[in-house]
Amino acid sequence: MIQPIQYLRAIATLMVVWHHGLLHVRGVSQLISLPDFGPHGVDLFFVISGFIMLVTTASKELTPWEFIRLRVIRVVPLYWLTTLLMLACAVVAPTLLRTPQFSPAAVAKSLLFIPYDSLSFPGRVWPLLVPGWTLNYEMFFYALFAVSLLLPERYRAASLAATIVGACVSRQLG
Repeated sequence: MIQPIQYLRAIATLMVVWHHGLLHVRGVSQLISLPDFGPHGVDLFFVISGFIMLVTTASKELTPWEFIRLRVIRVVPLYWLTTLLMLACAVVAPTLLRTPQFSPAAVAKSLLFIPYDSLSFPGRVWPLLVPGWTLNYEMFFYALFAVSLLLPERYRAASLAATIVGACVSRQLG
């Protein structure tokens, strides 16, 4: 693996930790006077993920279905386990968590990475396990990437970039 990518991953991780520290630990913002640059760590993770996908699939014969299968094996079991554990805690000891509200539809959508309006946090499009919002984006990217595997390798990066930029522009205009 390309070593500088590991350094970038560490920087992105520290950025996200900083963001959560500012939100959840009293006095951090008064102790250390730095801006909240943490949310950009998630952006950096997404860029790193896309780069890694391109590098690891270069010059390989990988079908879209095989790519999706490998991603599902890597991501889904732990996400489902943590989501279901959180739900179990919400049922068994509801006072441990901050106002968990859910319905069968919310559970299904959360487990299937389908964005929806949160019942616990109105106005937010978050799954039951809140940090899973990043996985909703990641799974969408995996789907786009799987489709790009149908293209010749030399067009993959450009087609992915054009699709993502087009989606962002249409979102801003719409």
